[in-house]
Amino acid sequence: MNKNTKIWVACSGGVDSIVLAHLLHAQGFQVGLLHCNFHLRAEESDGDEQFVLDFGKKLNVEVRVKHFETPTLVKKRKGNTQIVARDLRYEWFHEVIKEGNNCIALGHHFDDQIETFLIQLERGGGIRGLCAMPKVQGKFIRPLLEKDRAWIITYAHQNKLTWREDSSNASTKYKRNFYRHFLVQRTSFQQGKMETAALINAFQTLQKAIQKAVEVHIETIQSQNFLTTKLWDSLPVLLQKEVLFQLDIPRNQLLSIEKLIKGNIGSTLAYKAVSFVKETKGLSLIVPTSKTYILESKLVQKDEIEFDGKHFYIDADKVKGELSIRPWKEGDRYSPLGLQGSKRVSKYLKDLKISSAQKKTARVITDNEEIIAVEFGNPANRVKISKKTNKVLRLTIREL
Repeated sequence: MNKNTKIWVACSGGVDSIVLAHLLHAQGFQVGLLHCNFHLRAEESDGDEQFVLDFGKKLNVEVRVKHFETPTLVKKRKGNTQIVARDLRYEWFHEVIKEGNNCIALGHHFDDQIETFLIQLERGGGIRGLCAMPKVQGKFIRPLLEKDRAWIITYAHQNKLTWREDSSNASTKYKRNFYRHFLVQRTSFQQGKMETAALINAFQTLQKAIQKAVEVHIETIQSQNFLTTKLWDSLPVLLQKEVLFQLDIPRNQLLSIEKLIKGNIGSTLAYKAVSFVKETKGLSLIVPTSKTYILESKLVQKDEIEFDGKHFYIDADKVKGELSIRPWKEGDRYSPLGLQGSKRVSKYLKDLKISSAQKKTARVITDNEEIIAVEFGNPANRVKISKKTNKVLRLTIREL
């Protein structure tokens, strides 16, 4: 981060974000304010918005406000109000980040860090959870993470800053507020805060070591789109969980992956980020992709034919109409070269002994009448090259 980077401060109007914005602005950084109005506290929410707008004018910085019909969205997403509001907030922040040459500054401080650790500990958050919040996380930064609330209040008074108090912060029905009021902010817990901070640092060091340990394995898995049973069985549970995290799979799915890797060939397990297919020696990974594939065609001489598995060679005069390419689907049939009659494409691909992952992503080439070729296989009988062929057409499936 440098003085040419635009720092958008997530500004609720509370003392933490007000101090953060003032501090960064005073140090000469390019500052802007982002304010979310979730319309959860009626006039109080609108008052927060106006306060942030006025504060932005005092600093002479840009202010952006985003309105959310949160109650409606909570029903639509069928979630917890706090979680939905958090998701909406970060979705907007990511949109801002995409504008380039900027970052988002969050007002989390030392006391927030302690609260996060305690909440994760109660939840059984694992090592990654017990690392609490990082100071830098991609384009998100937390400059106040080493400053406690007392320091922030002192800074605000010294600089004659005013702020808004969110009435919901006083409610102990929220777990974070419970820890804050009954433990973290108590004078008697000051030594406990120091010990907790030391634990957080220890877990962060351990987490870095774990990430380093699986780094080479992740590169291999992702480059080959394959997780071998041998590799999986060689990893301790701690590293297995990290592998799942790196593949964007919830760590609580460990037993499901274990069951699949010991299951029947062809069994599948699908997640949003990746699908697994059981093979003889492990699991194939199928990653959803927006890649586009095109069909290239070129007339060649017979002596240019190379049966290298990269191209299809057909009789151009036997093609009916336009050629196109698409994924195969259930019910597809075609007559592969050398076979009498037709065959289901699914059965044909299975007989080719290719991986289940390749089978799922295979494409077919069609003309106006039928399938004339199947990826990983052969052209159809109807378009085969013979002694009477005058024009040879070479077809290639290529990623765009």
